[in-house]
Amino acid sequence: MVTTYRPSAFHRILSSSPFKGQVCNETSLWWFDKTPHITSNAVVSVPNANVTIAKKCSVFPVEFRVRGFVTGSTDTSSWTVYGNGIRNYCGNVLPDGLVKSQKFPANILTPTTKAAGHDVPVTPDEIIERRLISEADYDEVSQKALSLFEYGHVICFFLRS
Repeated sequence: MVTTYRPSAFHRILSSSPFKGQVCNETSLWWFDKTPHITSNAVVSVPNANVTIAKKCSVFPVEFRVRGFVTGSTDTSSWTVYGNGIRNYCGNVLPDGLVKSQKFPANILTPTTKAAGHDVPVTPDEIIERRLISEADYDEVSQKALSLFEYGHVICFFLRS
């Protein structure tokens, strides 16, 4: 994988940012180095600051998003969904009375899948029923996603202190 200096959004190159690729690559590598006790990763070697050689992996057609706060502005953000009155989001029952940027009582997993180029929220039951991944894989990946998120909070809190 070769990282670039060109920030893009919506499949358009927006500009050039010196060292952006290197920073993204090295940030990812830093986290991969800190988390092997939670899960293995595909990194084989790093011959250049902008290059990671990795094992070929099969990709799950589900994105595992962990959220700790009621926030965001996209169609699938927890604040947008909550503000639209949805109280069961991706299988998570949300209480009434939450306010923007409030911490959830516990971190939640809000998986999505792709449809015509955009993210579509799905519940764990839908993932299994649609055979996007097996129940065993769902259980393992969701546990690891939550563990990585929680560990990230611990590390960031420690670095901030």
